[in-house]
Amino acid sequence: MFKKLWMLCSLLECLIVVSPIALGVQRDIVSEISKKPGKIRFTGRLKDFGSVHRGQKLSHDFTFKNVGDGELVIQGVHASCGCTATEIDPGRVYQPGELGHLRVVFDTADFSGPVSKNLTIMSNDRRNSIRVLTVKAVVQNSLRVEPPLVDLKDIASDIVVHRRVEIDSIHGKPLEIKGSLHDPSFDVQVAALSEKKWAVDIYIRPQEPGILKDIIVLQTDLEHLPELTIPVVARVEGKIIHEPQYIEFGAVGDNRTKTKELKLAGNQYFRILDTAVAMEINGKAVNSQDYLTLDLKGDASDRHKMTIELHNRDHLVGAVHGDIEVFTDHPNHKTIRLDFFAFFQE
Repeated sequence: MFKKLWMLCSLLECLIVVSPIALGVQRDIVSEISKKPGKIRFTGRLKDFGSVHRGQKLSHDFTFKNVGDGELVIQGVHASCGCTATEIDPGRVYQPGELGHLRVVFDTADFSGPVSKNLTIMSNDRRNSIRVLTVKAVVQNSLRVEPPLVDLKDIASDIVVHRRVEIDSIHGKPLEIKGSLHDPSFDVQVAALSEKKWAVDIYIRPQEPGILKDIIVLQTDLEHLPELTIPVVARVEGKIIHEPQYIEFGAVGDNRTKTKELKLAGNQYFRILDTAVAMEINGKAVNSQDYLTLDLKGDASDRHKMTIELHNRDHLVGAVHGDIEVFTDHPNHKTIRLDFFAFFQE
């Protein structure tokens, strides 16, 4: 009798001890299942618009579905250039089986001939964390613009530079340019050479040292191209020259670091007093000190070197953009600015 009671008590003790462990294991299994990432699948990753008129704004919705067992998180969208605009909320969570849409707007105003552009989609899909979508078109041009891009190369910061752009109708139809929109530092004069041909004289006043990137917008009477853009680029030389003009880190893997070097050369001895950095990941401002390290070598000199390290921490995925400001005691060149770009990936 006592033996049976002892065995029964021992069995109850085992049940009391084992049951919470079993429940804990079960909870862990459920927790692990809930942590499973989603899986992204697009119904199509290429959109070919075919032949279109220059100036048309084309749009397309790419459709995807979460075919995984867990939540799908879109971590970021990166376009290969500024010609595309994407409408999606980074950080949006899609439940298993849920559909999502990515709207792409392709502005053909600055293109001619065959064009192909890529968009990179980043998600928590472990097997396909990066997906590439492509939009294509053949842009038909009704105007001939010469030159299509005003590249002034290297210019001094204390002179006025003049360039002429000529525009004529390819199909022989009359053309009217009604006006122009441009930076106040530009002087733009538009004159008709004939009913089909126009001249645009561009005068650029002295600029701050650095990279000049701007556009001139010409307003036309064309229905499919009411605004014609002419890009203007130049390297405005100051008293301190920096190489490179911008920093491209490329792809930086998780827990990896990439290093670049910035060289500064002046026409006299100068000191670097301080630096400032603004940085964004997927369009959201972050504390640059968590990801970027600047190391300056040397004191007063006419040449300086700065080592710049970019660290991918916190398992981040997405497009990185920022700008670095270098403050000096040079009497004629107090501030140097340059952009940097990168792409964080798993």
